[in-house]
Amino acid sequence: MSLVFLENITAIAGIMIILAVSLNLINGITGMLSLGHYAFFGIGGYFGAFMTVQVHKLGIVNGVTGLPIFLMIIILSGLAASLAGLVISGPSLRLKGDYLAIATLGFNEILKIIIENLDFLGGPKGYSIYSELGNRPPLFRSGITWIYLFVVISIFVITRIMKSVHGRNFLSIREDEIAAEAMGINVAKFKILAFLVGSFLAGTAGVLFVMYDKFYANPRDFGFIEGIPVLLMIVLGGLGSTTGAVLGAVTLTLLLQLLKLIPGISNQPVLVYAMLLVIMMILRPAGFMNRKELSDLEIVKKIRARISGIIKK
Repeated sequence: MSLVFLENITAIAGIMIILAVSLNLINGITGMLSLGHYAFFGIGGYFGAFMTVQVHKLGIVNGVTGLPIFLMIIILSGLAASLAGLVISGPSLRLKGDYLAIATLGFNEILKIIIENLDFLGGPKGYSIYSELGNRPPLFRSGITWIYLFVVISIFVITRIMKSVHGRNFLSIREDEIAAEAMGINVAKFKILAFLVGSFLAGTAGVLFVMYDKFYANPRDFGFIEGIPVLLMIVLGGLGSTTGAVLGAVTLTLLLQLLKLIPGISNQPVLVYAMLLVIMMILRPAGFMNRKELSDLEIVKKIRARISGIIKK
């Protein structure tokens, strides 16, 4: 197994962790059912690719290190995705359950069709940074360091939100929206906030994905079918658990990579997704972590207690 192959799997796993953690905030922690998360991923990818081409054509990167420019592009791509999250959060205030799922799914497919009909973004063929720059690679790219920097940022942001005074507000909306509103919680505010944060992180994952290796944004990469694994990841890990989202992302990424080596299976992704979901519902319906975090595990509590005892001595 080559180092390049291992690096690619590690990079894909990191990008999937960002997507799973961000979707878990919307679906698992806040309790909404969004099926359009890959739309934000696609917006971030296309926006990042377009901005990369523009900063090269305008000569902004000439004489300037690409690191701050690329960081700015990642942040702007996240903001572009969060703007779309703000748009889709409107229906989330009026729709619930299956209806919200259908609305977000429709948003994902509509966005894909719109991109396929925009000639300046390459239309159905996709947007190639190489071609736009005259068959030259950009002066910066995402790598393992960039990807896992944003993995850490994503986990940190979600963890801090949940440990803040607002964390229980998200959970109360998930458990009983009517009761939460009766207790004075601004349900609309926290639903919008969940979409804003989740879509921002998904947008950063999108630009990291496009700028990792291919320098190519393809509308087929951001469709609903391609986004199903992310939903499976948070179900696999346990809805509402950030630790579970990370665990599910790593586990499913490795499993899907292994399945690609089996002839015939790699051409039937939907069949594989359906089988995994059925098996999971039978064997472990609550997921690996069952809404628990790493700090809630008994072994972790024992280790912390032992370390604390040693320090006191």
